[in-house]
Amino acid sequence: MTGQTMDVERIATTEGEVLYWTATLVSNTLGTSSGDFLSGGLGLGFRDSLLLSRAMLVILARTI
Repeated sequence: MTGQTMDVERIATTEGEVLYWTATLVSNTLGTSSGDFLSGGLGLGFRDSLLLSRAMLVILARTI
């Protein structure tokens, strides 16, 4: 949406650098916290939380 690319080998602008680090930090944080919440918080366990996360990613990938 910003017109910036996600070319990690050559980030030419400050806006591109901010976009890259924001995307990296948010995705890592959300991935870790959602996995912890599903497995421990909801009591699904590791296998079931993996299967649920995988199913959600497949559904998301098919809609994009």
